[in-house]
Amino acid sequence: EEGRFAEAEILARASLDMFRTAGVSPGSFSQALARNLLADALVAQGRWEGALKEYEIIRKGMAGYPKTYRRRLGGNLNWALALVVTGRADEALEIVQTAVERNTRLLGESHYTTAEARGFLGMAYAAKGDRRKALSEFAQAVPILISHPGRADDEGTTIGARDQRLRLILESYIDLLSKIRGTPLEVEKGVDAAAESFRVEDVARGRNVQRALAASRARAGARDPGLADLIRRAQDAQRQISAFNTLLSNALGIPTDKQNPKAIKSLRANIGQLRGARTTLREEIGRRFPKYADLINPKPATVGQARGALRTGEALIATYVGRNRTYVWAIPHRGKVAFSAAPLDQKKVAEVVAGLRKSLDPKAKTLGDIPEFNVALAYKLYRDLLWPVRAGWEGARSLLIVAHGALGQLPFSLLPTDPVELKGDGKGRSGAGGLKRRGVSVVPYRPPKLAREKGVLFSSYRSIPWLIRRATVTRFPSVASLLTLRSAAAPRANRRAFVGFGEPYFSESQAKAASQVKQVVRVASLSGRGGRTLKVRGFPVLLRAAPALEGVDSSELARLPRLPETAEEVRGIARALKADLAKDVFLGAAANEHQVKSMDLSDRRVVVFATHGLVPGDLNGLTQPALALSSPKVSGTKGDGLLTMGEILGLRLDADWVVLSACNTASGRGGGAEAVSG
Repeated sequence: EEGRFAEAEILARASLDMFRTAGVSPGSFSQALARNLLADALVAQGRWEGALKEYEIIRKGMAGYPKTYRRRLGGNLNWALALVVTGRADEALEIVQTAVERNTRLLGESHYTTAEARGFLGMAYAAKGDRRKALSEFAQAVPILISHPGRADDEGTTIGARDQRLRLILESYIDLLSKIRGTPLEVEKGVDAAAESFRVEDVARGRNVQRALAASRARAGARDPGLADLIRRAQDAQRQISAFNTLLSNALGIPTDKQNPKAIKSLRANIGQLRGARTTLREEIGRRFPKYADLINPKPATVGQARGALRTGEALIATYVGRNRTYVWAIPHRGKVAFSAAPLDQKKVAEVVAGLRKSLDPKAKTLGDIPEFNVALAYKLYRDLLWPVRAGWEGARSLLIVAHGALGQLPFSLLPTDPVELKGDGKGRSGAGGLKRRGVSVVPYRPPKLAREKGVLFSSYRSIPWLIRRATVTRFPSVASLLTLRSAAAPRANRRAFVGFGEPYFSESQAKAASQVKQVVRVASLSGRGGRTLKVRGFPVLLRAAPALEGVDSSELARLPRLPETAEEVRGIARALKADLAKDVFLGAAANEHQVKSMDLSDRRVVVFATHGLVPGDLNGLTQPALALSSPKVSGTKGDGLLTMGEILGLRLDADWVVLSACNTASGRGGGAEAVSG
């Protein structure tokens, strides 16, 4: 349930080995349970055929115990999922129908678990091609699934298995809606396929960032300082519960003979006390702030709400990368919603993005080593994603983009658009083999090509019709986050302009070196006197985004490379905002964890961090995204030198801009995670 599928697989295999060693019968119920866990773990990892093999062994082994089998294992939705994915929907139907009937009888029609089983039934009918029955099942299941939290609280930052199942159900529903759009069935069922699919896609997309934004909005929505403090205390308790649950899980995961019973008992007691405190706080908040529940758990955004948040000249483009296809919605400030399904599966999208990022995030030593940007591949992505929905965004001066999956790691600004449209001759004729559209001739599919480079390095890119030439591009982690931010209360007007942190010292030797050498910042000039161009291909590339982190852990912060250029970067922004360099700029040893956490950052309009950004796995034992600050050995303060995500969410902020001038900005917290969550 926590999403630790590989660990579950290891434990299940170990259990089966133990049973075999002990001579336990393959048909025993204990062994069937262990094998069922193994198969479920394989399904969670997308290893469908391997899972089906294990389920079949269970079925044959339990053949002599039909009642026990039906009661305990017969309605396994993971088994049904594996069958649906591998094209055996008919076999899946029997399993899912058993689960729906059992859950309805035991839990009731409106229970989340029943709705989840019914959602799988909709998936099975959709896979069979029975769209009418599939729509009926989804119509009953989806409203419950997207409005019900599924468990009493949300103590984890992610709820792995449950969220995965929900995502699969909603993805199947979105796919079905894309297929019935414009058909008589859409009219018969009275559903607007584009609007309905848009409503559920934001739920199917990751929700970690939205949860954080909702918590921030709830605090901001409480005008009474005392009430805002109650909300913060409740949210702090929530984070502490999550942390203690992780510790408890780790403590229970080690061998029994090595466990510390007293520590486990203490952890459980702490969790119990925190839950009690949280309940009391929530009750008081609910009494004084009735809208709190709606703010902390916002309903899925509708097309109407999204359009209402748009301003003149803006258009919203949302994407969802599914297992087999990628879905795109374009909502103009006025006009119809454009909706399409591109033939790009998750694997293909990941491959395309990885290919395009080779020149955006190169492992190059010199400028000349940077590989050429694949303009043709980027143009192909534009044609697949944005061209089919152009009616929803053409003419907009500002594009608000919600990208999903691997698309979250790609700057949409760098997608080349179509060549300039040619005006028709007024008689409906188009020249040069163009395609007629609304009296306008459009140049047929013809990827832009890089011109031969002359003079200034990278000048060949100047002629490319990048999307950024047509409109500004702003990224949002979710549609709901757009609504959250557009409805936020106006910040205080009397805040100070700026605070910035840069050039942290990760070791005492770096601090010593900084005190001995005067840093000279030089900007590379691309043209010399008399118009002569300097050859700069041999200039070294110093990548803040590529620190050498292999083998580093949090106690080896000293091995992070120093960033001397960030000092002038922070000072430059401070000067531009007319800030006080003595009071608003913190560099070197002063750019430390204690300084950040002890300041009243809510009094600043712009907050800047110019340093290394780290994601889980960058440092051994690092499980949260973090910003690297000065080593405690240098600053003489407490802490580990890492400002983690949990600590960042605890900061009091009221800024218009928080600038992360760091590597890994907007990355996910791990493979497949939503962008910006890092």
